Amino acid sequence: MGDIIRTEEENSEDGDDVDDVDDDIDDPENNADDNIVNYDSIDAMEFNDHTVLSPGVYCGGINIGQNIQVEFEPGTYIIQDGPFIVDRNSHVNGEGVGFYFTGENSYFNFLAGSAVTFTAPETGDFAGMLFMEDRNKPARTKFIIARHLTDELLGTIYLPRSRIIVQSPSSVGQDSAYTVIVAWRIHVGNRSSLFLNSDYSATDVPVPEGVGPVNGSIYLTN
Repeated sequence: MGDIIRTEEENSEDGDDVDDVDDDIDDPENNADDNIVNYDSIDAMEFNDHTVLSPGVYCGGINIGQNIQVEFEPGTYIIQDGPFIVDRNSHVNGEGVGFYFTGENSYFNFLAGSAVTFTAPETGDFAGMLFMEDRNKPARTKFIIARHLTDELLGTIYLPRSRIIVQSPSSVGQDSAYTVIVAWRIHVGNRSSLFLNSDYSATDVPVPEGVGPVNGSIYLTN
């Protein structure tokens, strides 16, 4: 069993008072290289059957339509003022990638029938972080996994102000060495399975300070 860190509603209804997993992790926007590429909104019309995307700031989000294969090169992807959508029968993958969600209407939605495989970076400012949201982002955003194949989500999913909704008809994350989730609320739907493995020594992807192998029992709180 891996880790779920759930923010306490009694202390912070909107997740405003949540302690950071690692205070040393700065927002990627603050560490962005001066030469980082800014892209306009990417939608299905701009994809070929097989597309390779590069790190950068994606203004307006990324919309991957049906029946498309997309590979994400290693690096940090800033999803700004728009969603990251993977539509039916599309396959997306990336090793050493981190996604940072900022601004209005910024979330991910992996639709039923899609296949998603991502691993977090092993080094750098974003090491170990797979999905992370802006600490000033509007609260209670919904991040949705409704796909059939999300075999590997290796790293930390840090969404302390938001909901994660799993509505997949099959297992999510079962092939990951580990998955850590920090969220305001997690909903796992009927007939859905969310695997939170904790084989931290099986990967070189680091675990952020404050989670991972610690003494004591791991448990869910209400």
